[in-house]
Parts: sequence; C-alpha cells; structure tokens
Amino acid sequence: MSVYYDQLLRDWITHGIGEAKFHEMKEHFSLRARGTVLVSRLIREELLIGQEDSASRVTSMMISRMESCLQQVGLSVSFFKEDKSHMITVLTYDGPGPVLESLTELAHRFREQMLAQRGIVLTIGIGGPCEELSGRGKDSYREAVEAASFRYFLTEESVIPYSAVAGRIRPMHYDLLKEEEALKEAIRMMKSGLITATLDKLFSRLLEDGFPYPDQWLKSFLRTVYGIATVIKDLMEEQKYKQLLSETESSLSRCADVLEFKGRLTAILLEFMNILRSNRSNLHESMIEKCIAYIDSHYMEDLSLELVAGRFFFSPNYLSSFFKNHLGMTFSKYLSHIRLKKAVELLKSTDMKVYEIASRVGFKDDKYFYRVFRGRFGLTPDEYRRNLLVEGKAQE
Repeated sequence: MSVYYDQLLRDWITHGIGEAKFHEMKEHFSLRARGTVLVSRLIREELLIGQEDSASRVTSMMISRMESCLQQVGLSVSFFKEDKSHMITVLTYDGPGPVLESLTELAHRFREQMLAQRGIVLTIGIGGPCEELSGRGKDSYREAVEAASFRYFLTEESVIPYSAVAGRIRPMHYDLLKEEEALKEAIRMMKSGLITATLDKLFSRLLEDGFPYPDQWLKSFLRTVYGIATVIKDLMEEQKYKQLLSETESSLSRCADVLEFKGRLTAILLEFMNILRSNRSNLHESMIEKCIAYIDSHYMEDLSLELVAGRFFFSPNYLSSFFKNHLGMTFSKYLSHIRLKKAVELLKSTDMKVYEIASRVGFKDDKYFYRVFRGRFGLTPDEYRRNLLVEGKAQE
C-alpha cells in the first residue's frame, strides 16, 4: 500500500489524477484543501555523499525531518521522485496558511539539519500557495521545481521561493553569433586573455536583466561551443573530434551553477586553443599549401584575405603575416601576381578582348587591370600582346 500511495502522489503532483483517486489519497494522508508544494533538490542529484547508510534509510530520515520542521504550520506529506533527484513535500493547511518568511525559515532549518547531520547538500524551491490542491497542486510543484533550478544563477541562495524569481525569468532568445566569431578569432590568435574578457562581457550581457531557464542557457551555449569547435575540426581525426564534443557536452551539463559553468567553459576554450597551438606547427605547412592551392584555383572569384583565412580557420592577421614572412609579399600582392600570370597566358594563347581577359582573371574594373598590368610589366596589355606578335613573326 505504501508503494501504491507513493505512486498516487507522484501521478497527482506531476500530471494530475481524477477526483475519485484524489479523494482516496486525501483521506489516506488527511490532506487539507489548501496547500503549498516544496521541492528539496539534491545538488548534483546524488542522494548519498560518503554515506554508509542505505538509501532507503536516509530518504526515510529526510521525510521524517521535513514533516517535523513543518508541523507547526500545517500537515505535510513527503515523497521522492523516482530517480531520487529531489524530494517533493506537499504542505497542507486550513485558513490562510503560513507566511512565506516563516515557511522559508523552516525550510532553511531543515536544509541545515541535513547538511550538519548527513552531509547532504540541498536546494529548496517553494511553489506558490494553492486555494484548491486537487487541481492546482501540480502548478505549485512546477513552480517549486523552477524556483529550485534557479539556484543555478542565484549561487548564494539555498531556499528560493518562486515569487522571488518569477519576475526575473527571461526566456533566452539571444544571438550569440557575434561572440562566437570573437571567441574563434581569440583562439586563432592564441589570446587567452581575450577569451576570458569576451566571456566576461557575454555573461554580464545575458544576465543583466534577469535569468533564462537553465536548460535554455545550456542548449544555447552548447550550440555556440559546437560552432567554436570548428576551428580545430580539421586538426583532429573525426572520431577524436566527436569524442571531444561529447566530453565537452557532458562536462558543461554537469555544472551545478553558473560560476562552475563559466570556469569549465573557459577551460574548454583554452583547451581548443592549446590543441590548435600544438597541431598548428605540424600541419602548418600543409594547411598553407592548401590555402595557396585554393587561391591558385579560385583567383577569378571575388577573394579577400578575410574570406580565405576563414575558410582555412586562420585569423586574417596570421595569414597576412605568413604571406609576408614566407612568400615575401602581401596576400593582395600574391593574388594580383596569380591573376596577372593567368592574364599573360590568355594574352598569349587567345584572341580575347583585353576587358574580357580582365574579367576572366578576377579584375572587375578593366581600367584598374590596365594600371596594375602596366605597373608590373611596364606595358599595357595591348602593347604586351603586340610585342608578342612581333616576336612571333621575327622568329618565323
């Protein structure tokens, strides 16, 4: 019968039950018409921390202590969720019920007893009062669960009434693409201080006007981290890359609060930076060769330093420095060099118009093409072609 009524309580508080079964449960537990639901959530969802006692013994003790603490303000019945992640307490009473401050103080007393006597760390959420428990009990339960979950942001609080957070809940509809790109660039530039500063600003912006739901917070940041991780994707075997993402998600999901989350996120991004640093020296030359090969085969397109750098997960500054140090010219000079080389080939091998050649090799403005060509060869494209014809006839 104990198992039966425990399940009846769970069914009622989570999704509701019919009037007949509620009346049966009300008679069995001597419930009053009005009440409030409290949720005592175990930090990290661990029931026993270094306990030698059995789980059932500890849960029974917790139920007994909670009922003892609340007996001065009403009759309560407590039971655990199936996964033992939190204890649900239904406090019922006649009349107006306890003042919220008194109920909060009693919840604090219960929490302190659990911590001192058993080393069990709890966060307690208090739902709103219900005028009619039969139909509204599950609403108070939902509020208590939400209130307890916001300890994620209210790191200094241990007992949280729903009324204290209801006006501060802000569903998360934030665009993190700007910060994602900034963090990618900081990783590429190997600037750990910039990573930390960017995260500081981001967290301040997201939390300045209220708190998102913790699960929304986690999902939004996981999407952002997956985007940032692309800076190291080509530096790892596919299986290792997938394993890294899986470990990253697991690590961030286990964080007890936003402070721990921020610390782990910072460590993860610094790890990305270290992976990039350790692999860059090994794959440096091959990646640059691929970059140059890309330019050689796409010179006719509208290329830019930023576009090519982003394609190969380099920062524009890094790629620019490489061209200067290893090729002795800037990116734009190299691109111009390739385009002029292809233009000369077309002048030699075709009878295309000069403006057609300019367009074919990537110069949008044929006047600019003339100027660049003259600067490189000291002749206009037409003069260059005429000279070629003269040389060809002379050889004949």
